[in-house]
Amino acid sequence: MSEEQPNWSVDIGYASQAELRKYQAKHAREYEACFANLEKLLKLLKRGMDMRSFQLGFLRNEQGDLYRISQSGVAHAAETRLYLYPAYPLSAWHWRKKASARRHSEVYETDTTDQGAKMKTRFSTAAEAAAALAGKPAVARRVRKRVEAARIVTELLALRTERGMMQAEVAKRMGCGQAKISKLEAGTDAQLSVSELCAYLKALGISARLVIDNRHLPVAQRIKQHVFALHALLEELAKLAQQVSDDTEIVARIHTFYGEVLFNFVVRFGESYEKVRSLIALQPPQQAGCDDTSASQDMPVQSATRISRNSAAISTN
Repeated sequence: MSEEQPNWSVDIGYASQAELRKYQAKHAREYEACFANLEKLLKLLKRGMDMRSFQLGFLRNEQGDLYRISQSGVAHAAETRLYLYPAYPLSAWHWRKKASARRHSEVYETDTTDQGAKMKTRFSTAAEAAAALAGKPAVARRVRKRVEAARIVTELLALRTERGMMQAEVAKRMGCGQAKISKLEAGTDAQLSVSELCAYLKALGISARLVIDNRHLPVAQRIKQHVFALHALLEELAKLAQQVSDDTEIVARIHTFYGEVLFNFVVRFGESYEKVRSLIALQPPQQAGCDDTSASQDMPVQSATRISRNSAAISTN
């Protein structure tokens, strides 16, 4: 069973809404960039990572447990700082009385497992918090757009952080300066070249595969390509099982995983097939020496349903 990850959220009860609204009206790009970076941070925290081990270009530890986020990724921007007070479980926090700096926009960020804190307004995403503080619902859409534009970059950040690697180490393996890594991680997916992506992943010890999905091909042909790709991956897993055949625990886990793959495929295949089956009347193929064809007409769905139910019963008991 996988360990349950903390459910981080953003509480704006201690933020100066009046000042933030004024700042957003004057520096909308910087404001939205800060909250987009906050959303990146939340994604890392929700994956169970520790903020104290982060090395992110837009995040800096000011003093103790006070952090700030900058507006990285915005050209010719005004220097903007969004201050955070992260609360970890089983810790006592008294930052609320100190959150009174009038020149700074402050957001109190807390883990929802901290039952001792009395919150005023909490949001699960930084985009929602940004919109609430600015008093403009459209801000949420623009922040989400920024976050969406850096999905791959954010995943690279997560992979590097999970491996406990610093930017300098990645830069050394890529044969470039740390400044390039910082710029890459602060940019968007559109600014990331294929060569940079492959080199970055290689520095992390991860192999990369480029999949070209030609939308002009018939859907059936594209499905076949993905089926073949899935088969190739399963073959790799089978080879791994053969290599560690002496380790019964690993082999048993691989065997269980194969069952999970089959279950998920059959369930989703059945859902899609049922949509098609409800639109057209399937004509069973005529077979010599077979008089009763009614059973064969419904066989695919019956088989899928039977496997699905049995598998679900096994997984829930």
